[in-house]
Amino acid sequence: MTINMIVRYAADIRKDNDITDFNSLFITTEDIEAVSWELLNVNREEGFVPLFTKMVKMLEFYNDRSSIYLYIELSGVQPDTSIIRYKQTWGLLKSRSNDIEFALKKQNVMVQSSQGLSLSGLCYFYLSDLKAAAKLVLTEKKTYLALIPNEDVYEKLDITQIQHVSDWASFIWQHGGIVLMILGEFDDPGCEIIALGKHETISSLAKNYCRQ
Repeated sequence: MTINMIVRYAADIRKDNDITDFNSLFITTEDIEAVSWELLNVNREEGFVPLFTKMVKMLEFYNDRSSIYLYIELSGVQPDTSIIRYKQTWGLLKSRSNDIEFALKKQNVMVQSSQGLSLSGLCYFYLSDLKAAAKLVLTEKKTYLALIPNEDVYEKLDITQIQHVSDWASFIWQHGGIVLMILGEFDDPGCEIIALGKHETISSLAKNYCRQ
């Protein structure tokens, strides 16, 4: 079987581009570029792990000890009940029979509004556990992954200042990191992953691919 891959590039995600309408997503930050890799005839269930692995290994700051940071936002607003407040994001994911053993240093974010509770979770894992993490990434729609050159900086992330994925992504970009996410719907015939970051961070994804 021939595997066809398309690489797309957006120098300014705030303008029309060949990848997606970023205004419909969470990204409104200036000076952020995007590169997407798409496998045309491999669905996301089969294509995510090898495609993601290949992308991160092309990052200039990646090494075998690099952590992969995960941000997951539960879809919809949750009712403000004692059980929801007790379980929060990771407890609810576990109660839905998700395998979360791969997740290290699990943290919860809970934002209260008049409609209820918006729940998110943070963790990190290593590339060796990507297959286990992929099960969660592929079933939960609002899941984002990141790598950062200086991991000591990530320890300074003030979780009390994180209310939305945009806050988390801005921190990653501020410190020279890259945010990755799957594009498209669960039943799409292909598998496309977007990398978002500053030019000096993501340029290797386009440049190195052209050399292949």
